[in-house]
Amino acid sequence: MKLSDSALSSLSSSLLSVECRVRLLSFELTSLTMVSPSALLRFLSEVSPSDVVFRMIRGCTPEHFGPQMCRFLSSRRYFSVSELVDDHAKDVPLSMDDAILGQLTSSVFHIGTPNYITSDGLRSFIKSISSGNLDVVAGRIHTSFAVDEDTLREAAGDVRLIEDQRIIDISTDSRKMLPPVATTA
Repeated sequence: MKLSDSALSSLSSSLLSVECRVRLLSFELTSLTMVSPSALLRFLSEVSPSDVVFRMIRGCTPEHFGPQMCRFLSSRRYFSVSELVDDHAKDVPLSMDDAILGQLTSSVFHIGTPNYITSDGLRSFIKSISSGNLDVVAGRIHTSFAVDEDTLREAAGDVRLIEDQRIIDISTDSRKMLPPVATTA
């Protein structure tokens, strides 16, 4: 099915009319070219899945993954966002910033696309986890900066730096760390 505003509206109406509860909603290997940012957010809000995945999506705009979408995603039990590109195959950033990261309540997440998280925001987030204010079963964040020792100082074993100092794994239970990222040659 080609995604469009009307297709999402129809799907939402069908799911709601039969009182279907959606656990996992996964958008993979598709295009958002014909979907407006407001229709996408409305669809997700109406269907209200507990788990959401966006992976290898073409036709994205920054508005598709703006602050409102990021707040919605970060309130899900699980979310994963990676490989968002526009119609010209250029990366589209996720509007995840320090403020939204600080409000994250997801216990499992993957932020695998360019974002606006800073080292100070990441440090504060890690401190919140280490102090017991947030329980993260498994999280992975791809940063736009090299993570240094100062950022990880508060981690107390809850964080593992993997691959070129720009990808970190976070867990309050080290047995739940995500598997290492596969690299391409």
